Amino acid sequence: MPVKKQDVHRALQLLEEYRRNLTDADSEELREALTKAIVAIRSRLFQALLDIHDFYSYTLESNAKTTETKTEETLHLAEKWENHPPPVPAETAQLAAKSLDARVNSNTASNVQIETLHIHLQRGPTGGLGVSVAGGRDNPHVVDSSGIFVTKLIPDTPASDDGRLRLGDQILSVNGTNLEYITHTDAVQTLKNSGKDVELVVQRRTEVSGTPSIENGERVVLDITLVKNDRGLGFSIAGGRGNAHVVGDDGIFVTKIIPGGVAEMQGDLATGDRILEV
Repeated sequence: MPVKKQDVHRALQLLEEYRRNLTDADSEELREALTKAIVAIRSRLFQALLDIHDFYSYTLESNAKTTETKTEETLHLAEKWENHPPPVPAETAQLAAKSLDARVNSNTASNVQIETLHIHLQRGPTGGLGVSVAGGRDNPHVVDSSGIFVTKLIPDTPASDDGRLRLGDQILSVNGTNLEYITHTDAVQTLKNSGKDVELVVQRRTEVSGTPSIENGERVVLDITLVKNDRGLGFSIAGGRGNAHVVGDDGIFVTKIIPGGVAEMQGDLATGDRILEV
């Protein structure tokens, strides 16, 4: 039975959960040892995933390489890992990402509360709702989801003035039209043609942390190491001075995690995170 990438990440999460639950003073050395082990495992695993991805793309799928060449490069990769497991690359990007909401083990279902909201908006004189969206079955915004997600709220528009819609919300339907399995273009057209009175059904995922050290609503700062490959870091950003992505905030925010990219494989960065420094 093949091992799925989600299973690997879940195994690491179990280690992290065990480490966080060590709260007494006698466990300090074990906690530090687990931290060191987790960092080492993540680094090795991440480099292995990159090696496998590049090997498959540039060797096995290459029509220009003969079977003999592919065999030689396959043996070289095997020997590389058997004899010299690669160290953590020195050329990395350090990201300090601040989550909009407390985010602890976002892939753990028990820590996620799903809320459904019904929001009525009325178009203003300009005719727009003031919402930018991304996603769709042809251009997923979130890994393993074809949903339509709010990526920007424009100031002084019906959506921002109403105050209930948030960055990262998934729009399930517009005036009764289901948006869960349509293309991005169709979703945009549905929003544009929704008339003066617009009824939105929205799903919001809220992280609920059971960790004593993190209070509900506290923002979490993470140091994330990404190893850039020739396809970049695997995520998109928006925002900045004069082009606010979040109303009243000139920060830089992650708007998309590209499937199969560096950020998605590493697993820590999430849509909606604010990047403090690089």
